[in-house]
This record gives sequence, structure tokens and C-alpha cells, in this order.
Amino acid sequence: MAKIVVIDDDPNNLLLYREILEEEGHQTLTVADSRQAHAIIRKESPDIILCDIIMPKLSGVELCELVKCDEGTKNIPIILMSGIFDHDDARKKMKQAGYQPDDYLVKPFDNETLLIRIKNLLKERGQQT
Repeated sequence: MAKIVVIDDDPNNLLLYREILEEEGHQTLTVADSRQAHAIIRKESPDIILCDIIMPKLSGVELCELVKCDEGTKNIPIILMSGIFDHDDARKKMKQAGYQPDDYLVKPFDNETLLIRIKNLLKERGQQT
């Protein structure tokens, strides 16, 4: 299946996402520090990135910018997720900057929704799911 990097500063969320994704056969790499995440993403070349928006030090939006502006990682789909987020404002700012995530999830979300979004992004990239 897919290699997915999950970035969240909540260890309980990391465990939960890992369990959900690995149950579906995905290889999951979890990262609690968004500053370290970009180096890991470059090294691992994941198929998808799942990232919390509200992170200490470097937000998910800032990480999205780093990934989308990097020639080596710009084509990796990113799903940003948050419980409190103004999607329209963030999309407008990212579009003006010339980059944006590939999808959003509002917490809490059910497992099925997460898996469908991942499956759809993999299909868009022409990968088996």
C-alpha cells in the first residue's frame, strides 16, 4: 500500500492514526516535531503527508509551504487537519502564495473519511490502493 508520514504533536493522535492506517496495510511514519518532519519527508519520499495544522514552532501551513516549494517533495499530496480552522481564509492565503494542501480534514473525523481521502489521493497519483 502507501507510505504515509503523519505529523501531530499529540502522541495519542499519532498512535490512533498509525493504528488506523496500518490496519489498512499502509506503512506509517509518525513525527511529533514539525521542524524535523521536512527532513524526514525528503528522506523517506512518502506517498502522502497527513499533518495537523496547529503545531508548536512550525505550523502545518508552514510545513505545507516548505514541502510544496521544495522540488524534491512538491508533488507529495498533503492532507491538513484541525479542529479549529478557517478553511476559506487559509486556502486564500496559500493560493496567493502559490501553494496549497491537497485536502483538509476537520477533527474529529471518522476513520472511513480519512481512508477515503487517502484512497482518492492515491488514485489521483495513479497508485494502487
